[in-house]
Amino acid sequence: YYGDEYGQWGGADPNNRLLWRNGGSLSADEQATLAFVRKLGSARRDIPALRRGDYVSLAVTEDTLVFGRKMSGGGAAVVALNRLGSPASVSAEVTGALGLPSGTTLVDSMGGPSVVVSAGGTASFTIPARSVVILHP
Repeated sequence: YYGDEYGQWGGADPNNRLLWRNGGSLSADEQATLAFVRKLGSARRDIPALRRGDYVSLAVTEDTLVFGRKMSGGGAAVVALNRLGSPASVSAEVTGALGLPSGTTLVDSMGGPSVVVSAGGTASFTIPARSVVILHP
């Protein structure tokens, strides 16, 4: 439904079909949500592995999920989610699992810092509180 992009409230019918509101009428929180969703959409559009890659589990805890998407002909991405109210530091083996060689620089499509794959084949990075990191070469 429209409105999900900015977190529009919806209730039971007939309140589940509120009119679309443009950017000028959105609250600061709604504008931030819309900007975040736009970044997610751009990452999906720009990184083929997010659309066509196979799912590869990399690291899972009660509060974080790190997985990869790997294409058979090459191409990979790392997606990391954090539901905590504080940043979470994670490490994931990406050389064997995703074919990302040591020394590869991974860029965060969500605007965070880049990460370099270590000599041991791992990517270590911090996921912001209640947010996501999308890394790709």
